Amino acid sequence: MRERFFVGVGALLALSAAARADVVLTVEAPGVQQSQVSGVVTETFDAFATGHYTSLSTAVGGFAAPTPGLVVLNADQYGGAGGAGRFFAIGQQSGQTQADLSLGTDRAYVGFWLSALDARNGIDLYSGATLLASYNSAALGAFIGANPAYFGNPNPAFAGQNPSEPYAYLNFIGRGGTTFDRVVFKNVDTFTGLEIDNISVRTRAPGEVPGTEVPGGVNNVVPVPLAVWGGAALLGAMGVTRRARARGTGNVDRL
Repeated sequence: MRERFFVGVGALLALSAAARADVVLTVEAPGVQQSQVSGVVTETFDAFATGHYTSLSTAVGGFAAPTPGLVVLNADQYGGAGGAGRFFAIGQQSGQTQADLSLGTDRAYVGFWLSALDARNGIDLYSGATLLASYNSAALGAFIGANPAYFGNPNPAFAGQNPSEPYAYLNFIGRGGTTFDRVVFKNVDTFTGLEIDNISVRTRAPGEVPGTEVPGGVNNVVPVPLAVWGGAALLGAMGVTRRARARGTGNVDRL
């Protein structure tokens, strides 16, 4: 009995070590500017007046930003999906460097068009006060840097403008039960800007992974509590150790 108990505890500790936040980053093909995932809720920012906002209620959740706030702008060479409508920005355009988006509920998918992206841009995903994952701009830069089709504004109204920076639609996907309820958009300083449009969210992860996964595109930074993985996993670790246990496949949740 004692031997089985210690083996069970060892299995439980191993499971705890493996049960980490699992968020992946994928990028859509050059020119894609909206989510390719079905069943999403999307905010385009087109219905908002231009100007600064310290708080903003949107279709995907509520924004909060330090004074003078985030800024909603008309489409220009740096942002605005389709070359029309509006987008939001922080950094150079807003005069401050952070905007928090509270999603209002747990989500396993968020996507958005990150235009004119640069190494000063940052995105963090939280569950409550806990940082789950942080965007790795260097990994994305290395991944898309070899493809010139991402560089320069792809829209006819501003075609080819700002040719030194890439424009890409990004998807952040929680796998294995990982969810988040807050997205923090950051810019290191006000020397450059972070420009965002067409934010889409979904409660469950898409059944098929959209776009192409970026290796190392996300730093998963904290363990997920065992409760997230369900009582069955816990009982399996504590039960008879001679019984074979099926390992999870790691596939994203299906509808």
